[in-house]
Amino acid sequence: MNFRSSISILAATAVLTVLVLDQIPTDERQLISSWRAQHKALKAERRADARAGRAGDNPNLDHYILPRTWNADRSISRGLQEAIALQSVQIGLRKSAFGMNWTFVGPSTIGGRVRVVKYHPTNPDIMYAGSASGGLFKSTNGGGSWRAMSDHLPTLAIGHMAFDPVNPDIIYIGTGEGSMNWDKVYGDGLYRSTDGGETWTNLMPGLVRDNDLAINHVEVHPDNPNLIFAAASFGGGTGALFRSTDAGASWQAVLNGPARDVLIDPHKRNRVIVGFGNYNGRSSNGLYYSDSLGTRFTFNKIVTNLPNPDSIGRVVLDASVSQPGLIMCAMSRAPKFAPTENEDFLGVFRSTDHGITWEKLASSTQANMRQVLRSQGDYNLHIRIHPTNPNVVFLGGIEWWRSTNSGDSFSRITNRDGATNSSWVDMHYISFHPQNPKIMAMSSDGGVFRTNDCLAASVICEELNSGLACMQFYAMDFDRRNTRRIAGGTQDRRNNLGNSNSPGGWRRLSWGGDGGYVAFDYTDSTIFYVTSQYGNLGRTTNGGNSFEGAISGLTRTDASGNYMFSFVTPFIMHPTEPKTLFLGGNKLYRTVNGMQSWTAISDDLTNATSSLAQIQDLAFCKSDPNVLYMVTGFSARAWKTTNAMAQAGSVTYTRIDAGLPPLYLGEVAVHPTNPDIAYVGTAAFSATTGVYKTTDGGNTWRHMKGGSEATSLPAIPVGGIAIYEKRPDVVFVGTDVGVYISEDGGENWTPYGTGLPNVVIDDLKITQDDILYAATHGRGMWMTSVVVNTPEVPKPLVMQLGQNYPNPFNPSSVIPFSLSHAGHARINLYDTDGRLVRTLLDEPREAGEHRIAINVNDLRSGVYIYELVSGRQKQTRKLMLLR
Repeated sequence: MNFRSSISILAATAVLTVLVLDQIPTDERQLISSWRAQHKALKAERRADARAGRAGDNPNLDHYILPRTWNADRSISRGLQEAIALQSVQIGLRKSAFGMNWTFVGPSTIGGRVRVVKYHPTNPDIMYAGSASGGLFKSTNGGGSWRAMSDHLPTLAIGHMAFDPVNPDIIYIGTGEGSMNWDKVYGDGLYRSTDGGETWTNLMPGLVRDNDLAINHVEVHPDNPNLIFAAASFGGGTGALFRSTDAGASWQAVLNGPARDVLIDPHKRNRVIVGFGNYNGRSSNGLYYSDSLGTRFTFNKIVTNLPNPDSIGRVVLDASVSQPGLIMCAMSRAPKFAPTENEDFLGVFRSTDHGITWEKLASSTQANMRQVLRSQGDYNLHIRIHPTNPNVVFLGGIEWWRSTNSGDSFSRITNRDGATNSSWVDMHYISFHPQNPKIMAMSSDGGVFRTNDCLAASVICEELNSGLACMQFYAMDFDRRNTRRIAGGTQDRRNNLGNSNSPGGWRRLSWGGDGGYVAFDYTDSTIFYVTSQYGNLGRTTNGGNSFEGAISGLTRTDASGNYMFSFVTPFIMHPTEPKTLFLGGNKLYRTVNGMQSWTAISDDLTNATSSLAQIQDLAFCKSDPNVLYMVTGFSARAWKTTNAMAQAGSVTYTRIDAGLPPLYLGEVAVHPTNPDIAYVGTAAFSATTGVYKTTDGGNTWRHMKGGSEATSLPAIPVGGIAIYEKRPDVVFVGTDVGVYISEDGGENWTPYGTGLPNVVIDDLKITQDDILYAATHGRGMWMTSVVVNTPEVPKPLVMQLGQNYPNPFNPSSVIPFSLSHAGHARINLYDTDGRLVRTLLDEPREAGEHRIAINVNDLRSGVYIYELVSGRQKQTRKLMLLR
């Protein structure tokens, strides 16, 4: 389903003046209401698609958005803000987070996805890199090393950034990714720093509270730093171009629609051009301009020589700073108009009259560029004109392309084969050295790269990723024979192997594009298993030097080509038989020969064809590995088998989700010695989200949300659960804002440790020597020590008469005592001559500790003796009354 705006055409000329009544409501309240209705409808459609196993508007590409919004009762931004606030209260009550400091363990030299890189406008030693889910990084030595600058923002997804033209220490960062990639992480509006990135303020807290906006592009007017534009979208669906005239203190939506890019003409500075680009094509897609500094109701739609809006996907723009009037535009093609899946490159367009009229360039149909985007045009598309030579144009897709004739033709200047001139794949942004424009920095899914001569016949790139710790892990494991040896699967950087003692010593393994689950053979360190997209498993028998495929026997797709495995496919190793592993898709598979072949040991357990509705996680009971639990994402099912090692046709299953909420079920963990106790984690921002526990094998479930505000788990997604085997009542969970610990089986929760960024946590593992690892999606791998409170050992019950207090006293006091057994207790009071003065207590009492209050207002000053009698036991003490 597409949400299409009705356009009133006021002039049937080369320029259409657009009055989009449902695009530009008369006030902000109407705008917000319109968005909510559209967003609600979009979520309802995607929910129905997920249940039916259909791809919907987003073809299985919403791992971090849809699970968090499906059946949610609050927006992501609101949920984040509430979680951060609650966490601050909890830490404040304790004065600090419980547990040890977290330590970054790598990788520190292999970059993750970076959406934007920029040189400081006057000091080329200063560079900034905005990572897709790891925050903003800063370099003060020209990219030689980097430092994280935004670890404690509610979200670390950076879509774009801009400098104040007068004071470049004032920086704006737009959060969120507005593209339709599978692992995009949500945004939380536009942030500003006035001290070069040290501290930040959210400029859109009210606006984003109930609207999950991704800020795709930020522009500050070069003559007026108070005038700011932000192109925003709901992940490519709807959105708006926002305008602020007071440096972000307030905002007005000046054009409603999927705004992907905006530029201010450097030579005609009252002209603002915005590109709308809904992924699936839409009548509102295309280019608009305003000659009134972007004031509302002043935008005109441009149509001359531009494609049918329904065929347009993403739109990106750049204006030449050296040739007035020259503007370049690149567009991807809406999927339904693509000749083949990989041919989504729609074309390059050029204007020489400041964006009024356009021509489609011959390069648009250049044969070797047909697959320049390879179905990823909504995700990796960028165009940039060289600052001093307007004939040189760079185009980013899967790789970097360059034109030397103003876009008429392009040639590829990087290679995806990992050659020395490569800057990895999936290109996102270019920035030129402010003093030497031959030097060009580039960002991609592999981090930041630089060429010292972007005009050379052969462009050589070097990697600038030292300290750019923004790797996006999906899962991890550790070697049981050496717990410092760790590995994990990552977004578009394959699977990586490292040592937690050496953050810079990691190496990228040869298997996969996007990595996933990893499992070490715990009897042979040379053997371990990895996976990439949709169940593409690999095995190494030489410590990771080479891999062989391990998918024999798997049915990875159905007859229609739908994947029967999750994009991040879960598999698990038997706790005592390392050659036996289990793999989850729409069915459960088992291998007993180290992944040389697989056998299906269940029928279809999900009844779905969506990747996010297949089995998402598996967990054994370690002491009884016949017991295996499974959860299935959007299909919201949980299953259990109690004979997982039986013959293939004899394994039986019980569905156990009756007491679980209708939310995305993504995590499961089982008590190591009691197969009836298990925990399930959900992924939505909702009052009902969090951790659920069963103590009866799944017959019933209880929401373990905490006993009070001070000891509650925020209503936030849970991405990892780890049970401390030495004390199984100790449970750790990884969330979108950190790690929490429960020391009482989930009854109460406390933030754990300090120093961990507010980043999505996808996996937790505890080693036998008490190391807790956290695999984050955006800030690499972290570790800390498991520290728990020593449980009090109950003291043996004995009869004990305590000293009264206060003592001396006048005339009231308290006498404490304890009894070893239930029975009759008597306390008598005597004078120093042994005469009974009175009986203070004479009644049955339970075993345990007791206190009685006494008042002896009628007695004279002096020393008295009191005696406790219980059965055959007696004890005496003295007290002093002072009148």
